[in-house]
Amino acid sequence: MVWLDSEAIARAEYDGEDATLFIWFRGNERPYAYYAVPEEIFHALCEAESKGRFVQEHIIDRYQYAPP
Repeated sequence: MVWLDSEAIARAEYDGEDATLFIWFRGNERPYAYYAVPEEIFHALCEAESKGRFVQEHIIDRYQYAPP
């Protein structure tokens, strides 16, 4: 699990076995799960200058998800 320095996102975790990215948005105790996400996307999220913008541009509406 990676704690992120972001106003929008508290932390993220990647399950490489299932290619599932878990994102805890600030204010939510449980994560959103995004499926079939390449591991490179997780690493790019961790390195992004703006985590919230990265999620908006590269994850939301691109991968199927389950809300908390």
